[in-house]
Amino acid sequence: MQNADLTAKLQSTTSALLHLSAETQLLLKELLSMKRMQKKCETLEEEKKKLEEEVVNLKHHLEVNTVERSQVEQYKQEIEERARCDVAEKLTELSQVVQCKREAEERAKQDVAGMLKELSQFLQTQAAYEENLLREYKNASVSQMKHKIKYLESELKSKTFQLDAEKKELEKYRQLYLEEPEDRTSWASQLHS
Repeated sequence: MQNADLTAKLQSTTSALLHLSAETQLLLKELLSMKRMQKKCETLEEEKKKLEEEVVNLKHHLEVNTVERSQVEQYKQEIEERARCDVAEKLTELSQVVQCKREAEERAKQDVAGMLKELSQFLQTQAAYEENLLREYKNASVSQMKHKIKYLESELKSKTFQLDAEKKELEKYRQLYLEEPEDRTSWASQLHS
């Protein structure tokens, strides 16, 4: 009976670990998606700088050439309007990217919180199970008890390590979430300058 219980417990633990591994892979994919969004933001910033340089070059060109003042003003207004439209479009795209990033971070936080809750429940169940085993095998031999204690200690270390890893992952997402408003403020100030 003891071997059957241990086998069932091992299968339960293996299933839980596989589930946690799948959840971790999903979070890694979302993180990769966020990095792609960040790259797109950088590309948008480069495009904005190019547009600003084009405006500066065109203004210089207008100053150098001897075109009538009315034509210069009209051309200048057209260029500035086009630049404003382009910047507004890029700002809209940037806003969408930031919103997607925020939603992905929120999903990641919820996923990690759910995983931590599942792990906590699992550890509570494990503790109750271990307590029942100790009661049931009170009369077992000393060598059997030592073997069981070593096994349980190993399981506990494994779960503790897993919990620490999940806490580190949660802290990483918390840091990303805290840094996001600073990044957005920086982008906004760069776009308006």
